[in-house]
Amino acid sequence: MEEHTNTMIPAASTSKQATRRYNRLSAVYSLNAGLGSSSSAQALQHAILRAGDVALELGVGTGRDLIRIARRVGATGRVIGIDMSTGMMRQAQR
Repeated sequence: MEEHTNTMIPAASTSKQATRRYNRLSAVYSLNAGLGSSSSAQALQHAILRAGDVALELGVGTGRDLIRIARRVGATGRVIGIDMSTGMMRQAQR
């Protein structure tokens, strides 16, 4: 039987540390896009979004859910995304 070791990344103690961490992770963050995708998809199923709505997402990461939200609000709607990491925002804009 194989032994597995869990590696935990300690939580950042300040917003500056968190921003630096997410800036470093931004280039590879989307490689983990499958992790948690079902939970965000479930949350979006419960969101009341209609064509023409304006939606705000806080902590957009690489923008995976922005696309889902944009589809729901359609061409007449608007989606605004905010993230504290400029690296994540760059990835989301791609």
